[in-house]
This record gives sequence, C-alpha cells and structure tokens, in this order.
Amino acid sequence: MSAFTDYKSYGSPHTLSATTKSSTQLSVQISLRKQFSENRDVHACLTLAGLALLFFAEALCSPSSVLYSSFSDIINQRMAWQEHLRRGLLLHGEIPLWYPNIFSGIAFIGNPECWAFYPLNWLLLTLPANISILWMIVLHLILGGVGCFGYLRWSRKLDTWPSMMGGLVFMFGGKYLLHVLVPGHTGFLGLAWVPFCLWMIDSICHSGADAPRQLVWPAGLLAICLGMMGLSMQPQVSFYTVFFMVGYFLLRLLENEHKLKRCILFA
Repeated sequence: MSAFTDYKSYGSPHTLSATTKSSTQLSVQISLRKQFSENRDVHACLTLAGLALLFFAEALCSPSSVLYSSFSDIINQRMAWQEHLRRGLLLHGEIPLWYPNIFSGIAFIGNPECWAFYPLNWLLLTLPANISILWMIVLHLILGGVGCFGYLRWSRKLDTWPSMMGGLVFMFGGKYLLHVLVPGHTGFLGLAWVPFCLWMIDSICHSGADAPRQLVWPAGLLAICLGMMGLSMQPQVSFYTVFFMVGYFLLRLLENEHKLKRCILFA
C-alpha cells in the first residue's frame, strides 16, 4: 500500500511527460525573448521605424490634416486619384477604367502611379484619401530604411551602427524625401524597394556554385521587388531603376567569372 501511495505521489508517466514538454516550451520561449531583446539589429530596425513615426507624428495625430506644400501634386493630383480609386472599389466593386476630371478624361487603370494594383495601397483603401496617402509615405519611408539597413548589414557585412546610419541617410536624405514632401511626387515612393533589390542581387551572386536551388529564393524575391516598383512608380523612373539594377548586377558578376558563367547557364 505504501509503495502504491509513493508511486501516486510522483505522478503518472503521462503527467511527467506533459510537464517536461511544457517546461521545454517555456524555456524555448524565454530564450527567444531574450535573444530578441538583446538583438542589436532588431533594435536598430525598430529605431528606424520609430524615427519615421516621430517625424510624421504631428500629421499622424491629426486625421483631418493633409500633407502638402504650396505647389504639391498631393493636392492637385494624388488625393483625387486615391479617392476615385477608393470610391470605385468600395461603392461599385470595380477598379475605375477612366478618370474624367482631367481635360477630356484620361486612362486610369493603365497608369501605374494610380496604385490600382499596388498591394500596399490595397491595405489602406478603406481610409480617407488624406490619411491613406500619409500612411503610404510613412510605410515606404520605414520600408526603405529597414531595407537599406538589411542590405548594408547582411549583404555588405557592415556593423550595426554603420548600417543604421545608412538607413537613416536613405530615409531622411534630401533627394528621396524632398521629392515626396515638397513637389508631392509620390511616384518616387517605390524607390524604397531598391535596397531590397540590391540585397537580392548580392544573394544571387554569393550563392553556392554547387547548389543552383539557392538562386530560386533570391531570384523570386528580386522579381517581386521589381514588380512592386513597376506597380507604384512613374514609368520613366522604373525604366531608369531597371537599368541601374542591370548595371549593378553585371558589376557584381564580373567580380567572379565563374559566377557569371553559372548565372548565365541558370538563366
């Protein structure tokens, strides 16, 4: 009887197994949380996102405000296009084919600057035009900064702080941000995908010679990033960007003749 009592006091084998499993899961969760909290790269990406939100904090806290300058295309063009697309989808359930409010009308669906097929814009179409445009600018600013950080950190093998400074320069550099804020050229927002394209090009060039399957993921992601730029930017800017990508790609391949031959065979 005492032996039976002692066995019960220690619990059944199923209870012990469940307890061991739960304790293992708890230790794994604690380890992941600790790694996340101590990861400087994660902190750098969160800092970049926080600085972008802080930069636009006043506008984000004023839902009725409009982000524009005295000669901004956001008022003259972008808000009207965004509202036209929003009403067409929400009220009529279809993408507008024609925009009648410019001269005798212009083709709407064929203009990539209208963002009719841009996935990031789909996430914000339920919001009023002024708010959705503001969030599009903020999201692309964060996207470009984090992408530049990742390119410098993991592709060019820089330390965390130089990579973070590169992301800050990309985000708040005059050429990119002023094009968007002063004249309201939101067709330049798609340039935020450029660092990701450079990152994927380097991944393709650095893939192993004996493992062609390693090219599939970076090549697929590169195609997605190029498609995102084509769906969001002015056609001429997309054209120039593709030329730049091709030049960068060839420059990276010319560093190693063996990689150049391998990529040509893969293509």
